[in-house]
Amino acid sequence: MVTQKANSKMMEIHNGGNNPGRQPIILRPENVEAWLDPRIESISDVTKLASFYENEDIIVGPENSSQPSLF
Repeated sequence: MVTQKANSKMMEIHNGGNNPGRQPIILRPENVEAWLDPRIESISDVTKLASFYENEDIIVGPENSSQPSLF
């Protein structure tokens, strides 16, 4: 999992462990193909593809037990 500095809403959730204050990088659908392109080597190009979601863009709610677990 690739992470970035968390917005304040996600900081409340991801506040423990060895690397607190992080949130997952979420790729917008239109950036997935470019993200997987092995020719991209520049950190600035990679950073442009990773969208930072503000508090109002993220919905926080109870875990959806109908989804398969990643762990």
